Amino acid sequence: MATSRPDQVGARSIGDRGATKGTGKGGWLKWLLLALLLLLVIGVLIALLSGGDDKKAAPAAATPAGQSGATSGAGNGAAAAGGAGQGSLVGAGKQSLLGASAATFGSAVGEQVTGRDLEVLSVVEDEGFFVGTSEQDRVYVEFGGDVGENETAADFRPAAGDRVNLEGELRPAPEDAGRTLRLEQADAQVVEQQGAFVNATNVARGS
Repeated sequence: MATSRPDQVGARSIGDRGATKGTGKGGWLKWLLLALLLLLVIGVLIALLSGGDDKKAAPAAATPAGQSGATSGAGNGAAAAGGAGQGSLVGAGKQSLLGASAATFGSAVGEQVTGRDLEVLSVVEDEGFFVGTSEQDRVYVEFGGDVGENETAADFRPAAGDRVNLEGELRPAPEDAGRTLRLEQADAQVVEQQGAFVNATNVARGS
């Protein structure tokens, strides 16, 4: 009767254990490599996504800046057009009398003044009119009243909204502008604050 050899059984047992241990180490190594690969892929994806967001954000930031610049340019153009459309009123020294301070009016009293394409804001019947751009920025022009040189009935009589050219002299405001120039209180205050008014000798229709 044949019997198993002890050395054969022992060799088979050791070989089986070695194969099992080898298989276990190989499994862990595969999992480790897979985890590293997964981390690498995640890192690449994060880098790509971050870079893509930056590229998209740059044009978005540039667009409002460009629009703002265009708006600013349009605003400057409109302001320039408005300045050209208000006309001009200057003294002999070529200083502008529209929106000028009382000191500027005072230094120009007695000078000949010239107005071009001035807008008539309001009219004081048979006495004169105000020219300028607003209630706060206006100058009184005596034309047709008893103050200064007498004009004839044939002279042009402007109406509110007209554009006029004029020539005359800048005169000091009378002590009682309301009574002397026959102005309402608010209008007289404008003349008194500026310290002067224009005594026009010639008024013609502007462009």
